[in-house]
Amino acid sequence: QGVDWRLGAWRGVAGPEGLPQEVVDKVVPLLEKIHASDEFRDFMNGRGFGMVFEGPEGYRQFMADSNEALGSVMTKLGLAK
Repeated sequence: QGVDWRLGAWRGVAGPEGLPQEVVDKVVPLLEKIHASDEFRDFMNGRGFGMVFEGPEGYRQFMADSNEALGSVMTKLGLAK
């Protein structure tokens, strides 16, 4: 009985569809630098957050996979078709 599914909270940064590549090329390295900093890592770890930096394509795929998994669970529970 029940549904085999793992739920977690995740955070990320996203921009609007069609965001110019030149903006992406400026912002992504800054986010990587923040993610790699000891100050940010200590802040996040001190609050119990795990950290993974995926980059634009990895994050896009993560979101798609998460949505697919949630849709599957919703269907099994009779909350979606």
